[in-house]
Amino acid sequence: MGDLAHRLWPVYWAIIWYAAALHIVWAVALLVDSSTQGVTAVSVAARMFGWPWTSVFMLTAAAMAIVGIIVPITHCRCNTWFMLPQQFLLILSAGGALSAMVQSKFADGVLRPRAFLIADQLPAILIAVAHVVVMIRMAIITAAVANQQKE
Repeated sequence: MGDLAHRLWPVYWAIIWYAAALHIVWAVALLVDSSTQGVTAVSVAARMFGWPWTSVFMLTAAAMAIVGIIVPITHCRCNTWFMLPQQFLLILSAGGALSAMVQSKFADGVLRPRAFLIADQLPAILIAVAHVVVMIRMAIITAAVANQQKE
């Protein structure tokens, strides 16, 4: 890995751990109280998978992403693949956030001004974009490490 990749690695870790923490908290909240299905960031996944499967998928995605970030690249060249379920959930959340912004209402139907929703929901979109960047960078790093090991 290059010097820049080494310096950015803590940032990659932070983004993956942040997303994993979100999914763990959302999954537990869904298991404790089914009304959490109305949370904008969770609503699309909840409609797709239903209860309790949304929680199961979120916990599985978080666990897979954690394994993907912890296992050294030299032992497993499939790190990026382990993060795909997490990316899928983040894209669903970003879609729900974008829908809320466009419709000027939260997933549970509460109406708010568009500027309010943009300010409130933008983090869901930004983490999804940041996660894509991390996955691409990790794929590049994994490929570079694999090439170095062949030499």
